[in-house]
Amino acid sequence: MTKSLDFTQEFEFQGKEFCVQPATENELEYLRNWKNENRFSFHYQEVISSSQQKAWFEKFVLDKNSQIYILFLQERPVACVGYRYGKTQRDVELFNLICGAPGYQGSGLMKTFFDSTRMALQSKGISQIHLEVLKSNQRGVAWYLRQGFITIREEKTFFEMTLKL
Repeated sequence: MTKSLDFTQEFEFQGKEFCVQPATENELEYLRNWKNENRFSFHYQEVISSSQQKAWFEKFVLDKNSQIYILFLQERPVACVGYRYGKTQRDVELFNLICGAPGYQGSGLMKTFFDSTRMALQSKGISQIHLEVLKSNQRGVAWYLRQGFITIREEKTFFEMTLKL
């Protein structure tokens, strides 16, 4: 099924060709492992089993208003980011931005990946990205601020942030 947020894209980073494309069932174990390894950076912090991931994906593929993109280096999944429409067709919520490849954490790849998805969304008429980030995820909070997000609401355990495109 084609989703309204679907796109594919290629870009170069440190002399290597990367490809962004929607996630498929083939990447489920990567997504599950990355989420489990980084679970304390997210609201849902329980370990996700293979059967839970599969059940989630079966519903996810039918949701035309959300998409997860996988960043590939050749055939190898490196990172992911998910977006779903917010209150209108002009804003999206960002979820599950994870760099799963240890060699690329802190390299600037995630900024390039995020920028490529941000520009693709902007070309689809999206004008704003929202997210929630746990206060305990200090590295994530700092990263989002460096990307231009601003805090619009503070709750006990998280910040709600937004980025105008």
